[in-house]
Amino acid sequence: MILWLAGAFVLGTMKLMASVMANDSGSASADAHLGMIAAVMGGQLVSGLAGIPGGMIFFSPGRRKKMTLIFLAMLLGGVAIQAGALYSFFS
Repeated sequence: MILWLAGAFVLGTMKLMASVMANDSGSASADAHLGMIAAVMGGQLVSGLAGIPGGMIFFSPGRRKKMTLIFLAMLLGGVAIQAGALYSFFS
């Protein structure tokens, strides 16, 4: 779980840098740019926190199915939030 969270932190830092530079030309409004950054970071937070139930899968055999579903829902939900934010910003 700790390695997952550390990796999510590093990936989130890189995504923050990329998101800040995404509107380098200034073609989008500041509000749209800030909204995209917030949505990408929110999605990264959700997918990063998915590592907690993902790690509990190994230590809780009685709840393995439930934790797997929670892990997948959080991971896919976080990725969907990020993809939606990027799609709406660049379209």
